[in-house]
Amino acid sequence: METDWKLINDLKLYYEDKKKIIDEKIREWIEDMPFLKKLVYEALRNGKRFRGVLTLMICDALRGDFDKATEFAASIEFTHAATLLHDDVLDQHLFRRGKYSLWKIYDIHKAIITGDFIFTYAGARISKISEKALAIISRSIYRTTLGILLEALPFSYPGPKHEVYTEVLKLKTGELFAGATELGALASDNELYKSHAYRYGLLLGEAYQIADDIFDLRTLTNDGETIDLKPVKLAIIHFSKLGDSEAEELWKINDAERIIALAKEINLESKLYNLLNSKLMEINKTLRFFPETEFKAFISFVPRYMVEAMMRYG
Repeated sequence: METDWKLINDLKLYYEDKKKIIDEKIREWIEDMPFLKKLVYEALRNGKRFRGVLTLMICDALRGDFDKATEFAASIEFTHAATLLHDDVLDQHLFRRGKYSLWKIYDIHKAIITGDFIFTYAGARISKISEKALAIISRSIYRTTLGILLEALPFSYPGPKHEVYTEVLKLKTGELFAGATELGALASDNELYKSHAYRYGLLLGEAYQIADDIFDLRTLTNDGETIDLKPVKLAIIHFSKLGDSEAEELWKINDAERIIALAKEINLESKLYNLLNSKLMEINKTLRFFPETEFKAFISFVPRYMVEAMMRYG
């Protein structure tokens, strides 16, 4: 336990230090813009910078080029901010990080075009540094937005509808984490590590989203607060292995109490927790491919720490 507390403290210090570095790089990028700086600052305000810190952590674990990784970290944070702008519009979220969402402050059209601008600015900046990094960012944008759309339009999925939940986990959240960690490996210029870093990030993103869904389910069940019901409904469809017609009927339900009853009926929280643990076990298998550096303890500990924090605090 003593070692764990020391590791937690060291990790917190590392995170705070690297977050400041990423925030400074983000400010540098924004200051290079010809105008509309205030709007972009608003879009990137108060971010946790988890994905950017992961980029730097993987770079450190692989003894990569830290300056290059810092540019990559900024690009993944710009990409993440843009996806949040679009996600808030799609789900009509009024608040983001304790403040009104950008679409609420300005309007939906301005929020959408701001998200588009941030996406393309990140691509333009990173293209000057690395074509390979640009390819990773482009793939992350494409697959993340595909996941956001799939969650909103699950019956466009060509396969069985009970597969949609795991597809959304992978695309909407997993792919951006995977892009972050693969960029960290790219900064090391060691091609051997890229696929392992990608796999680590993908699984971490999926685990993080499952933990988020568990937190939302608990919030809905215990506090009765309004949440986005889409992930819970997709999870019920997934674990109940509903056929397409049954899934469509469930999807139409917008009564939170009925959804809570269905979730309790199949013991949804327990099933989500088991799926989460299976992801964490898969992450542990990827760790053997990373070199034994002082940062390996961080990348080993981060998954469990992040999901426990998400389930506890949201």
